Amino acid sequence: MQIDNLIREFRYNGVALADPGAALSLPQVRDFYANVYPEITSADIEGPEQVGAKAIYTFRRAVGTKGGRACETALQRLREHGRLDLGARPAHIITADQARAPLGQQLAKILEQARRATGPRCLAPSINQVVLP
Repeated sequence: MQIDNLIREFRYNGVALADPGAALSLPQVRDFYANVYPEITSADIEGPEQVGAKAIYTFRRAVGTKGGRACETALQRLREHGRLDLGARPAHIITADQARAPLGQQLAKILEQARRATGPRCLAPSINQVVLP
């Protein structure tokens, strides 16, 4: 049986980064390179992957498509139903059509007067805001 020391190598965005010190732990190496690559501070460390006499660790940024599926679902709901919230609307929330009606316009004036007198206490919920195309 033969014992070989593996040389650590780090990679980030396709760039090979030398090991700053064998005594440093993986998070310490990440912190060391954070001076040059600030976005690496929140990166995950993957590996090691052994290639020859090297142990290759890869820094993967934590940002990416997180929440991408939620955006697709929201767009689909907007296209099909004209709104994001498909659940039952609470009784105290009015629809956009109700807000545009004469009674809704009168309510808006009263709320605006009250807001000017006492500060921003009554604001329309975001569900009633118009979605831009």
